[in-house]
Amino acid sequence: MLVLVTGATGRIGHQITRALVAAGHTVRALAGPDHPLAGRIAGPNVEFAPGRLLDIEAINAAAKGVDAVFHLAAGLG
Repeated sequence: MLVLVTGATGRIGHQITRALVAAGHTVRALAGPDHPLAGRIAGPNVEFAPGRLLDIEAINAAAKGVDAVFHLAAGLG
C-alpha cells in the first residue's frame, strides 16, 4: 500500500513512517524542500514529495495515487 504521511519528519510522523515501512508499506513523505530532519526517515520504501501545506499543487501531486493518508503536519507560521 502507498501511504502519504504529512509531517513525516516530525515527532509522531517519523515513528508512523518507520512503522508503516516495517509493515511492508511504501511511504510518500510530504516535507519541506531540504528538510533538516529528512535523514531520520530516509531509506528504502520512503519517497519524498517536496512541498508545503499551503501549496495546493504540491499537496495534489503528493496525494496522487495513494491508498491512505496520515495527516500529521501543522502549519506553524
